[in-house]
Amino acid sequence: MTEGPTSPPEDYDLRNPNEEEGRRLEEAVEHETYGETDFEENELHADGQMCARCGRAIAPGDEVRRTASGGYQHEVCPA
Repeated sequence: MTEGPTSPPEDYDLRNPNEEEGRRLEEAVEHETYGETDFEENELHADGQMCARCGRAIAPGDEVRRTASGGYQHEVCPA
């Protein structure tokens, strides 16, 4: 870089304070939005409900999902 009347010295680190503040804000919003959420453990439990597809009772520990009509269905239905 050539030296001129408006050029900063070569070892001067030119930073944009808005960029740094934006990065801090983005990290704060992400933490506020998701916190310590572990999406792998966000399971739906429907013990004792009837499966909308096969009609069998959903046992404790079975993986389930909601249907569009609001019922429950085994994630991998045995039917």
